[in-house]
Amino acid sequence: MSACLVLMGYSCPTPPSVNTELTFHPFSCLDYLKRGVSKCDVYKLFDSSGNSFPAYCDFQSERGTAWTLCKKVEFVSIRNHKGMHQTAQFWQKNGVWGLHIDSTGRDCQFKPSSGAVVGEDNFGFYWTTNPKFRCSKDDQSTTQWWFGGHLKHRKEALHLGLIAEDWGEVLSGNNVDCVVNNLEKKIWTLMDKCMPLKSVRLSSRDPVWITPLVKSMLRAKSRISCNNVERHNVINSRISEVIRANRKNPRLVIGSREWLKNVDLISQRLGQSVLRIASQLVFLFEGQLQNTMAFKIVMLALCLIHLGKSFPNPNISFFHRYSCRDYLKQGISLCGIYKLFDSSGNSFPAYCDFQSEHGTAWTLVMSWSHVHRALASIGKTPFKYNAPVNENAQNWKLYRLGLSRMKSLQSHSTHWRATCGYPTYGVDFRDYVRGNFSDFDVVDYLGSGECKKVEFVNIRGHIGIHVTASFWQKTGYWLAHISSPSTGCTFNPSSGATPSEDNFGFHQHFNTLFRCTKNDESTTQWWFGGHL
Repeated sequence: MSACLVLMGYSCPTPPSVNTELTFHPFSCLDYLKRGVSKCDVYKLFDSSGNSFPAYCDFQSERGTAWTLCKKVEFVSIRNHKGMHQTAQFWQKNGVWGLHIDSTGRDCQFKPSSGAVVGEDNFGFYWTTNPKFRCSKDDQSTTQWWFGGHLKHRKEALHLGLIAEDWGEVLSGNNVDCVVNNLEKKIWTLMDKCMPLKSVRLSSRDPVWITPLVKSMLRAKSRISCNNVERHNVINSRISEVIRANRKNPRLVIGSREWLKNVDLISQRLGQSVLRIASQLVFLFEGQLQNTMAFKIVMLALCLIHLGKSFPNPNISFFHRYSCRDYLKQGISLCGIYKLFDSSGNSFPAYCDFQSEHGTAWTLVMSWSHVHRALASIGKTPFKYNAPVNENAQNWKLYRLGLSRMKSLQSHSTHWRATCGYPTYGVDFRDYVRGNFSDFDVVDYLGSGECKKVEFVNIRGHIGIHVTASFWQKTGYWLAHISSPSTGCTFNPSSGATPSEDNFGFHQHFNTLFRCTKNDESTTQWWFGGHL
């Protein structure tokens, strides 16, 4: 059973609190300040679950403002100083500091000051760094922030989410395909929100036979004591079996049914688990649901889940894929040509990129080499006009989708991007621009030098994040592009630019230091896509 487009913005309900006691529960130092407290000290605060913890409050450094320095963490390790269920000194201020811990702080329970440098920042900001801290060891060191959760409360949230869901759209449908499609979207949306998959980190340097399953087992192996020889032998044998199987059949790694089964092994969302959850839901709320439409919907969901797990041919689907993101949701990860459908139900071939940006699928809508820049359909026709070139024969040197296909992809995409030399460089974010359709509709835009918002842009090493750039697109004159010498927007790549330099399109005036226009064989690509 395929997974349809995820409906964003749904907040899974959580069980209501059983604590109805009307007492003063301060959730921040500001609550104390409102009651007239003004002495800087350690005070008792409560988290959103009603659990108390100590925190240092500053009421005096900025008049009328309360600052909470200490925040509770379950586990923390800085330079091998470890703390469990303690408070640590966190700092974050808009425009000044990103979220980080100050190692030299002494007002909280966790004190990693031994071995710290003066003012040392950890996990962010890094104005003052310590090479003994992994995240700031050298310029190549990296830092990651993650959001996650445990399984039990997510199952409960899924239970309540199914009960609270508005099923009117499903019940009012008079077409079987539409009803099933809407039901599937609602169920998978709830599952994506309430039961996200566990994750492992994969690198472009990993060999092809390194799958999420292998990475997960290697991580599990690292946690086994060296003295436990028997467990080491068992997991070594299992890892070897998986690696041998992947080496024998590399295609198995990428998107096949067996590969998806392997991925399921490290997932919170096992097929059997889904069935158990649905079964528990029926028994848990049987008294409330019996003989109601909600009960029938739950039973129908059970049947659909069984159908999806037992369907014999993974290549057959009842649902059309309208963008590459629909394939990514099914676990496909091999870049290549795939069959998509436009809004009228007509199929067409399109190139899908699943790997350049993790968790994102991109569909190619246009690509050309620099030598063809003067062609009207390539350099002078805005996106909003129909000017297909080789739309059924994807290639990197001369290719453009027709307007109907482009519009269909846009309606199933959240973002657009332009790349330089994708067949040669892939995506390393040099000479690259990405934007959100909600901020800037690059398809319908017509204008000259207007400042338009982009999420990320890099031109000849000049980088901008959430900035505005000077865009140009005019009927009969220019395809959408950025003009580097323009200085009226927040992104200013004019240093090193050539006179009237055009980037990512048109290319009448070009710079050989810009990848898209380095030489006649250089290529430019435009893509539509979005995150999972």
